[in-house]
Amino acid sequence: MNTRTKGNTGEDLATDFLIKNGFTILARNYCISKNFQGGEIDIVALKNDVIHFIEVKSRNTDTYGSGAESVGFTKQKNIRKIATHFLTSNKLYDEVYTSLDIIEVTNGEIDHIENCF
Repeated sequence: MNTRTKGNTGEDLATDFLIKNGFTILARNYCISKNFQGGEIDIVALKNDVIHFIEVKSRNTDTYGSGAESVGFTKQKNIRKIATHFLTSNKLYDEVYTSLDIIEVTNGEIDHIENCF
């Protein structure tokens, strides 16, 4: 399985997990524009009046570290920038609480780490 397929499968599993746990999915693969080189947010979801901006990391093993460990400062900065764009574009800035999360998918097991950066 190539990296893109593994990533898509992980995002699908994470989305199903979120829905089963009461989240409403607002967006998947949200980016500022099609030509934006700063990346994307894998899942934007809502639960209990909190918007969660979620990075999904899929791994076969944790031999080389956890998914959360792979989300470094630069990736966190990009996620914050894209999240700010989402909030301002939807006129939600200063109107809702937010959480920056990571979902680790390792061999089909899911760990949702909320508000982690």
